[in-house]
Amino acid sequence: MDALHDYISLGGHWTTGLRLRAWHLAACRDLGDRAREGTTLNNLGYLADRLGQSEQARDYYEQALAIRREVGAVDSARVVANNLAYLDAANAASSETPSALPTISPEKASPPKRRWPWQRKRAT
Repeated sequence: MDALHDYISLGGHWTTGLRLRAWHLAACRDLGDRAREGTTLNNLGYLADRLGQSEQARDYYEQALAIRREVGAVDSARVVANNLAYLDAANAASSETPSALPTISPEKASPPKRRWPWQRKRAT
């Protein structure tokens, strides 16, 4: 799985990655490898997030965080917690409604016309 990481993550093959990582997760659980299970859940969260499945990503990240804390992987737990924070920030930014954002009228959108000194009105 590690050899395919760049192909999956950077190459945009996220759906394929989800399938492969799900099989990897099942294998980790069968073997009782909790550390790899946590890593795989974090990777599944990343892929689900890239596919726009934020609730599924949150579920994976929360499971990964619990396992990483359980096995004492403090640094990895921080990475997963950071991924959760990023997911929350992205969801908060996307939930803003367009009406809540400031709008610019078309006449204000274009820059003002430049006036040369001889074109300016003089105060009398």
